[in-house]
This record gives sequence, structure tokens and C-alpha cells, in this order.
Amino acid sequence: MIPKTAPMTPVTLGAARLRIEGLIGVARHGAPLSLASDPDFRARIEACAAFLTRLLAEGVEVYGVNTGYGDSCTVSIPPDLVAELPVHLSRYHGCGLGRILDEVETRAVLVARLTSVAQGHSAVRWELLEAIAVLLNKNILPF
Repeated sequence: MIPKTAPMTPVTLGAARLRIEGLIGVARHGAPLSLASDPDFRARIEACAAFLTRLLAEGVEVYGVNTGYGDSCTVSIPPDLVAELPVHLSRYHGCGLGRILDEVETRAVLVARLTSVAQGHSAVRWELLEAIAVLLNKNILPF
């Protein structure tokens, strides 16, 4: 369990670059994490997700979204199976290789991933960012 000996400086993602002190604060010390309240930040996230939705509606092939991965990138995924693709990818990559990360390592990975997708280029929905932040703040972690 993350020790909380003193109030931690909250970390806000989206407004500025994440500093190593912020990552350590959240990962090691349980500092509260939030998303920037700047409307432009949220608009950037939503615009990229909407762009992907438009591409898919137009039938455009997007690597890893409606195509396979790696050498299978030339394989088109039928529209009715696109929603299943991320599940299959996570099962494929989560096939029991390596050790299970400890709590601090897991929190650090989640903060780093959240920081990455919060740049607004990954076409993820705002709700995903919120959900990851809530899970970190409640210390609900995956294996």
C-alpha cells in the first residue's frame, strides 16, 4: 500500500509537461492526479477521437484500429469485429510473460500511459482519461 505520510502536491496532466517529480509523487507517494480543466485541452482530446470516428465511418483503414498489427497490418478487420480487436491485442500481449509489477511500478506505468494519451494524438475518448485518473486516485490497479 502507498504510504501517505503527508499531503502530497496534486499533479495535473494536460496543462504542462509531466515532470519526474510528478510521476514519482503519484506513483510512489499517492499524490492526487487530475486532468487539466482547460477547455482547449479537452477539445483537443475530443477532436482527435472525432477525427478517428469520421475516418472509420468513411471506410478508411487505420493501422491497429481496423487492421491487424505488425506483419498482419494488411489484414482488414470487418467493421463488426473492430470493437473486439483491442481485447485480442491485450490478451495476446498479456500472455504471462515477465513478472507482475509491484504497486509503485504499476502506478508509474499508468501515469506514463495517461500522460502519453493525454497529448491528444491517440484518438482516445475523454472518458478513458477520466477513468484512468479515477482508478489511480482510488488505487485500483491492474496486474
